[in-house]
Amino acid sequence: MHGNTVWHALRRTAALTACVSLILSGCGEETFDYTTNYGQGIRALESGDYQTAFTFFQSAINNDGQEAEGRRGQGIAQMGLGDMNQAITLFESAVKAVKYPAQNKDFIMDCEFYEGQACLDSEQYDKALTIYDSLLDGDRAGEAFLMRGRVYLNMEKYGQAAADFQHAVELDPSYEIYLQVYEAYVSCNRQADGAVFLKNALSIEPQSGEDNYQLGRICYELKDYDNAKQYLNKALDAGVQGAAVLLGKTCLDDGDVDGARTMYQRCIDKNLAVSAGYNGLAICDIQDGDVDAAQEHITEGLEASDTTMKEELMYNEIVVCEMKGDYDTASSKMAAFLSAYPSNETAIRENKFISGRVAEENAAAPEKVFDTGETES
Repeated sequence: MHGNTVWHALRRTAALTACVSLILSGCGEETFDYTTNYGQGIRALESGDYQTAFTFFQSAINNDGQEAEGRRGQGIAQMGLGDMNQAITLFESAVKAVKYPAQNKDFIMDCEFYEGQACLDSEQYDKALTIYDSLLDGDRAGEAFLMRGRVYLNMEKYGQAAADFQHAVELDPSYEIYLQVYEAYVSCNRQADGAVFLKNALSIEPQSGEDNYQLGRICYELKDYDNAKQYLNKALDAGVQGAAVLLGKTCLDDGDVDGARTMYQRCIDKNLAVSAGYNGLAICDIQDGDVDAAQEHITEGLEASDTTMKEELMYNEIVVCEMKGDYDTASSKMAAFLSAYPSNETAIRENKFISGRVAEENAAAPEKVFDTGETES
């Protein structure tokens, strides 16, 4: 696994973190006191430490009386840990724990969207459809159509999926919705269908630096790297968070490793996204075959206070061990990785390969000769 292959292999792990962030942002204008049990649970979720998050949310339930919020938080943590059935149970418990449903409709709707996502991820499609059907007339109808379209897509009902996606973009004609439709198609290996939606989004005139960033994302997905760079540079000039990271990815995929290094170093120097910067530099090193430099950048990234790319950095550290031919260390680090991120499908597949290599090396190793301490007479 080298260079671009490594980057694309990590897209699924990054997607989970993005999904958690998106879910949390859907909770309305919610602010957190990070010194409380609940706030510490949220912080652990944001860093991908799902087991710790679960524990803090339990403390919020037991000690602070936040049963509804705590159960919802635990449901999100269980999604991160890959236990969708338990997540579904927790979201249902969160709804039941709401004392005044009429005054907390947005919270209940959040929980229903979470539950629908967990049903989709666990292939409980009929239950997911029932949930999203009930949300089509709500304040988040566009999102409900988008999610129901994803269910139909996974059920291989492509016509119904396309109709729902069209409803979604009509209700919310934003760059983000178009990108989410595209990602849904990508997850089902139907990139060409998703590209049709992305190309339609290009007709929306940008009004801000954020719009230029979104257009940069779209052009990046369409592999139109020249236009992606133009839009992303405008976003960077406007101070949009994430523009430097995506510019680095764009340069790397376009074969411009030096340009990628410049962007990733900027992320570190400007304190824009430190862990992403170190992770990007490590990927550049892997692209160049410099595994020692990659290890140094990964170590610096893991030691940084910014933990948003911890999962990716830990995985890339395993890749470096494999490139060095050190499969024993790779196996040990993979065990720690899967303990922290058990639902990472890429890691699960890679673990089988590593285990096979370790077994081969052990089988080929010569038998040990033990010194009994005896001497010939």
